[in-house]
Amino acid sequence: MGDHRGGAASGQGGPEAEFLAHIRMIELQYRSHIVNKEEIVRKILSRTVNSVSLLSIALSLNNWMAVSGRTGYIEIPVEVIDHMIDHALKRRAG
Repeated sequence: MGDHRGGAASGQGGPEAEFLAHIRMIELQYRSHIVNKEEIVRKILSRTVNSVSLLSIALSLNNWMAVSGRTGYIEIPVEVIDHMIDHALKRRAG
């Protein structure tokens, strides 16, 4: 079963706009600026556009920010994003 592009639940602007909105919310919450957000979004969307998986990844990113305690300008390591994607896709698969 592949990902399907959600209808009304995914909001306007598609998966990219949906995930960028999650990132903006995280940036505001932690008074930070994620400098590699475009890279992060491209990486995530190259592997999934499923709304449930995107929300799971956004929640993982929020948790990572909370635990790391970082503020200001932040570059999130690609390995961290890969781990979040892997985890979300494994949970979705079974």
